[in-house]
Amino acid sequence: MKYLAKWQNEKKPFKQIWIEAYKRAWEFQQASAILDKHSTTKTYGSTPYVVCGAFSLEVYLKCLFMIDKGKEPKWEHDLVTLFTELSPDTQTDIQAHFGDLVKGLPGEFPEDLDTILEMIRDAFKDWRYRYDGRGKTAQFVGVEIVIKAVQKTIWAKEPGLENWLRPDYA
Repeated sequence: MKYLAKWQNEKKPFKQIWIEAYKRAWEFQQASAILDKHSTTKTYGSTPYVVCGAFSLEVYLKCLFMIDKGKEPKWEHDLVTLFTELSPDTQTDIQAHFGDLVKGLPGEFPEDLDTILEMIRDAFKDWRYRYDGRGKTAQFVGVEIVIKAVQKTIWAKEPGLENWLRPDYA
């Protein structure tokens, strides 16, 4: 994500880059939630809801990659690829948080993270062009739970980051 520092035409400390990534992921997460409430398509989600949700997860995964590996991630949208680029321990942590979050959910919900990631892996690319027939509609289930599992993993690695909205958080 070298474009962040270049785009702002200043050299930023590496930690500041991933903190900014975290903030942008959170903003897209909030946008997705708002769009979901106002969607006219209730069966599978509106395109803006899906695109913002998928992009939020992508940026959270990239943020976690930067925390995990200490370097910038690849320019990539594929959620499975971004997940597999994380360290095995980090993947295990996300899977554990995911398992805790899905325990006891009602209905038929995929209980393994790999299935959900596979279903939503290209949602950002696939859903952006649905309006003109170039994109495709894929299932988009469980992204909120995956996002929460990734967030919990980030917070475990960087205690206090969940409080970034506080004015005293640097």
